[in-house]
Amino acid sequence: MKRITLIILMLVPLFVFSYQINISEDMLTFDKSGDYDIVSIEGIMASTYEPGTPGLPSYPVQLALPNGMEIASVDVTYSYPIELDGYFNIYPAQIPAKISDPKEEATFTPPNPAYYNLNTEFPGELVESFSSGNMGGFSVATINFTPLQYIPAQHKLILYTIINFEVTYKPMEGDKVYPRKRSLKVEERWRDIIKSMVINPDEVGYSGASLIDTSVTLDDDIVEYLIICDSDYSADLSDLEYWKTKKGYKAEIITTDDIYANYDGEDEQEQIRNCIIDYFENHGLLYVVLAGKVNKINYRSCYVPADPNYIPTEMYYADLDGTWNDDGDSYWGEPNDGQDFYYDVWLG
Repeated sequence: MKRITLIILMLVPLFVFSYQINISEDMLTFDKSGDYDIVSIEGIMASTYEPGTPGLPSYPVQLALPNGMEIASVDVTYSYPIELDGYFNIYPAQIPAKISDPKEEATFTPPNPAYYNLNTEFPGELVESFSSGNMGGFSVATINFTPLQYIPAQHKLILYTIINFEVTYKPMEGDKVYPRKRSLKVEERWRDIIKSMVINPDEVGYSGASLIDTSVTLDDDIVEYLIICDSDYSADLSDLEYWKTKKGYKAEIITTDDIYANYDGEDEQEQIRNCIIDYFENHGLLYVVLAGKVNKINYRSCYVPADPNYIPTEMYYADLDGTWNDDGDSYWGEPNDGQDFYYDVWLG
């Protein structure tokens, strides 16, 4: 008897969209540092390339994506280069440092001859990196372009003034949070925020949440402004709760004692974050106020490339996607720990 093996291929649907960006010479600014030239695009001069390589700026472009989608690939289909007038000695990329670090303590990284002797364009690619994420229930992405290319051996700068590119999308992976319901006012506020960020505002849709027009229908379950504090401050903050509600954003106070008694978590920081996630998913939360001393509402120390000791951040309470510690070690916010660095609530 013949045995038939059935193999089922799970095909992931892909969607392709085309866009164009334009970069003009008047968007560039040049400065000097000793014998080196520092170039920026609309004030952006940071480079994420290896220290010692030519320090060219990236140009971030943000896109609204169809909800539940993320970028699979970015392909440049057409570009228009021009050579800039001048003899350029581009400042080398440096080791990342915190803004608060004293500049006099920074160690200068000299040019790496392996790159500065190149007779070809550096970095050679017009797309440096891209990332996708969930922002307030909307899918968004950032693409970092490198429209400036440098030929070190010839001291030439090439500017790609027109870049046509195709973006391929796929269903979003990872643990994301989405609002199940929210007020129409909060939904429109988020749509306005996303539209102001992206190059394709006409493609901004809706989050998929059940929308309630609170100007017509009262819903006691809606909480748009959450005040988290320890019990010592709750009475003092009742006026803020009342005022915000009167201003049109339903406010509520919850104490840390209530949070620690009712929400699970590995530690108090995770319990607070899980409370915020609950209010975001189920009550239409937009604003969060953390009020109290650090021993009552603690920050989360997270990974940054510029500091091996990790630094405190409250972004942990604003970016609600992922666990911020997917590998389960004692270090939070590492590159593969699940966060996408797009905020989901406004935090203060």
